Amino acid sequence: MDLTQSLTQAAERVAPGQVLSLDKAVTQPWDHVLLLGPYTPNDLMQKAVGGTLPAALERIEIDKRDDVNAIVFMLDGKASAAVALPRRVADFRKTDLLRPVPRQQAQLVRAASGVDFRWQTP
Repeated sequence: MDLTQSLTQAAERVAPGQVLSLDKAVTQPWDHVLLLGPYTPNDLMQKAVGGTLPAALERIEIDKRDDVNAIVFMLDGKASAAVALPRRVADFRKTDLLRPVPRQQAQLVRAASGVDFRWQTP
């Protein structure tokens, strides 16, 4: 199963008020994660990922779309994977976007509304 499909299924299984642990859902190597919302401009994405956009993120075309969010997994300061997650499955608050979150803190809590997720605060 590919990363997009497995992450989508993991998010769909989280009940309101419960936690989606990205550390457990995404087992490939990564040390930070970024959330990108619809219509995020390329210059902001380049700044967030520290340079050139990886091909996987370019293919998502988040700068032109509003039906998905992008989740970027970073390893050693470089984007190692990017996933398009449908907004009908998971949506994020603007305050949670474009900031790197360390793997050990990458816990998203599903809101009572059903599709909204927010970073769990320690």
